[in-house]
Amino acid sequence: MGTDGARAPKDWKVQKSDGSRLEPANLSVLRHWVETGQIEADDLVINEDLSDWIRAAEALDLFDLFERQEPGDRSGESARQSVEFADLEIKIPDCAYHPGQPAAEICVGCGKFVCKECGERFESKLYCRRCLAEKQVGAEPGLAAAGPVAQIIPGVRPAQRVNRFSLASVTLSVVAILCSFLMISPRFRMAAAPAVGFISFLAALLGAIGLGNLRSTQLSSRSKQFALSGLLVGLSLLILSVMAISLSIRQFRSGSATSIRGNQLNSIAPQTARRQPIYSKQMQEERDANSRQLLDQLTDQLNAGQLEGAVSTARTLVGLYPETDAARITQERLPLLENALEEKRVVDQESLRENEERARQRLEYALKIYSDGNLNVTIDLLRSIVENFPTTETAKLAEAELKRIEGLLTNQRMKQEEEDASRLARQARERMEMERYEEAADIYRRLLNQYPATPTAVAARADLAQAQLLLSDASEREFRRIQKQSPDLSYEDVIPRLQEFLAQYPSSARFEEANRMLQDHLTNKSIADGLYTFGKTYLSERKYSLALGRYDKLINEHPRSQWTAQARKDREHALEKLKE
Repeated sequence: MGTDGARAPKDWKVQKSDGSRLEPANLSVLRHWVETGQIEADDLVINEDLSDWIRAAEALDLFDLFERQEPGDRSGESARQSVEFADLEIKIPDCAYHPGQPAAEICVGCGKFVCKECGERFESKLYCRRCLAEKQVGAEPGLAAAGPVAQIIPGVRPAQRVNRFSLASVTLSVVAILCSFLMISPRFRMAAAPAVGFISFLAALLGAIGLGNLRSTQLSSRSKQFALSGLLVGLSLLILSVMAISLSIRQFRSGSATSIRGNQLNSIAPQTARRQPIYSKQMQEERDANSRQLLDQLTDQLNAGQLEGAVSTARTLVGLYPETDAARITQERLPLLENALEEKRVVDQESLRENEERARQRLEYALKIYSDGNLNVTIDLLRSIVENFPTTETAKLAEAELKRIEGLLTNQRMKQEEEDASRLARQARERMEMERYEEAADIYRRLLNQYPATPTAVAARADLAQAQLLLSDASEREFRRIQKQSPDLSYEDVIPRLQEFLAQYPSSARFEEANRMLQDHLTNKSIADGLYTFGKTYLSERKYSLALGRYDKLINEHPRSQWTAQARKDREHALEKLKE
């Protein structure tokens, strides 16, 4: 618990009414400023225990000083406000949790005055016990509390708030009332009753919690009304839901309303106990015709071995046309049909169990064969399980395993096809490099025919078109040859060949590209010649540094020039001269 002796002195901050601020000070300095008139009643103060600025006259540690000051000692608007404030009865309030015991602190969460025993510090701020508990669980403290001014000044009523538990209780009560209407219908009673009971229990529980909180918080009377209403309504609906659940259970056990079998028997039971409706002659003839039609349909289904469909048709006939001769005949035979259907279901269940066991044994054998690496036999066994035992659970497992194995085989096949396609593509590119374009085209065609779905086939289509173009166009072959050889030739060797190409193939599709290539080579040759000339001139003038710059530029940027070899020799000579 917090005590005055165990707490560090509080630093106060002051903001004057004109907007200026005083340096932080302890309580003794602050009281001295009040006594000397440096701080007035309307000036704002704050310390680490307060969540917001308050008037100096409202501070618990200062209001006794302002009480002793005379209204006449102040001037202007401040004096008039002080007179109004002095007219009010000001006293030290009692602790909010210990009536009759003077307060010593203010909770920063709810603003209540508390005694020394009720206050406790948390994160260097003072809280009452209630706000400290809310703070430690992560809730916002002080939701239902009044501020300090309301506790000091008589006539100022604290803000009354509705307890959140009371509000939640009455809300859940309304929801439970709305849901309880579903319990009127027998169809929804079994599902709605537990939900109504659960919501009602929550409403009653929250109402009880809300009533318990009214003793320790300043809440409005509306909170009490909400909590009490939620508690009573919740308990009432909880009892009602329990009764509804009990009624539904008894009806279910007796089979009076919810039993499916009971409904079916009721629909086909003899109608002698009820008064039969009276139909006109024409309507009765139509009903007789319809009943005979259903009887014929029943006969066809029995002949086809559709026993389930026959039983369904018989029940429909008896339920829709109970007064007809066909219905009476069917009614006599219906128990036999139902017994036969039940026997058939038993036989089917036994057959299903046998098939499940056979399919399981075959699946185990297939997995053993798969582990031995015999994929083809494994696939055949899995397919036989799926085809011969389609209604079993093992067939689903076999189908999934079959898809997985087939996927693996497909991936292996695609991988092998891609490898074969890549091998053919390499052979074709080798033929292209050797300028054996016809052979390259044949290889590309074989690749596309055998492996059309491989990624390599996509690029092979473009390569085939290129091979066919080179095979049919002499200018294309010559230009490709020049392009291929030019990186290894000097400017002086490439320029004549380009000039010859332009003269020989003026209508070629490569004419413009060859012309641009020729201009680039001429420009580079001119630059290289100039660099070598300047380097040679600087060398003869013994300007070795400048010569080295020209030679380096020639060697690095124009290695295909005819002067490159000589430039390297001259550069070595210039370096030797510089070292001397």
